[in-house]
Amino acid sequence: MTPPREMPWVIPNYCEGCTSCVAVCPVSGLVMRPFGSDGFIPWLPDPDACIGCGRCADVCGLGGIVMTACVDEAIARFRERLSA
Repeated sequence: MTPPREMPWVIPNYCEGCTSCVAVCPVSGLVMRPFGSDGFIPWLPDPDACIGCGRCADVCGLGGIVMTACVDEAIARFRERLSA
């Protein structure tokens, strides 16, 4: 499968954990995972599931998710931090 041209990039400091991005994902690729002592952030447990549509970034009013063209780096980031 060919990776999308863009992937989501999570910026934890701007995420308020509202879950709108999870709800709008057409492939149910995003999940909320613990972050810090009392927060949650969106995450792609399976980066290969992402189709790069950008709906998650579009729905985020605070900029907690942006789309990046650095697809290889984004995939590596999600995979490296999968178990963290």
